[in-house]
Amino acid sequence: MRLASPLADLVQRVEPTATRSELVLAKQGLRVMDQIALQWRARTQDCLNGASLAKTGAISALFAGPSGTGKTMAGQILANETRLAFYSIDLSRLVSRYLGETENYLEALFEETQSAGALLFFDEADTLFGKRGEVPDARERSANMDADWLLQRVATYCGIVIFATYLKEAIDPAFLRRLRHVVEFPFPDMAQRVEIWQRIFPPDTPVEALDPTRLARLPLSGAAIRDIARSSAELAASEGKPVRMDHLLLAARFECAKIDGKIDVGQIARP
Repeated sequence: MRLASPLADLVQRVEPTATRSELVLAKQGLRVMDQIALQWRARTQDCLNGASLAKTGAISALFAGPSGTGKTMAGQILANETRLAFYSIDLSRLVSRYLGETENYLEALFEETQSAGALLFFDEADTLFGKRGEVPDARERSANMDADWLLQRVATYCGIVIFATYLKEAIDPAFLRRLRHVVEFPFPDMAQRVEIWQRIFPPDTPVEALDPTRLARLPLSGAAIRDIARSSAELAASEGKPVRMDHLLLAARFECAKIDGKIDVGQIARP
């Protein structure tokens, strides 16, 4: 489905291809994802048996964690597993650009995606669901009204709705209580980084003498690790060689210089 303008400028339709094998997440988070998928399948089965899917409302969740920890990937995995279209919406861009008109644009989004069934992924959720001030100004009052309306609209939407945020503590508890699920995406620890490095290259990628434990010494998110792996594969391919530690070291130097110049990349070259 192609969304009508101006929604096409604000909403990104993505073909979900990510699978569980690509996601490293604590067991509790994976269990919640399983529960969301299970609830959606149960609802669609009830619909086939004659029940009205519209009466049950959307399955809603908050995905919370630092940038690059897998929130968007997890949303795409759920869309892939439930065979729903995946739409990504940046709430910060929508709200800041259309103050006072947010409700109209969101209503158009819900209407256009309702019949086909979709997973709506709202990024930067704290833009609307941030904690309320004791004496809110006009802009904050407008945002609060938009937030209340959005949660009410979610309650009548036939699909899965995920809100993502970098800071769970920035979300107003009153809004948080109205969401059905919460999944935490913490920054990966050493053991998780080892697992990410072990899975990062597709099985058909030629590699040679890689050491995931040494690579995991770098305190990087999953997204940063994927960028390094992609760059190292390109370097190796340009030389006609398998991916080796020297390719990863060079790619890591470029990536770490971009995100944090204080990371000691040389530590992965040491035994």
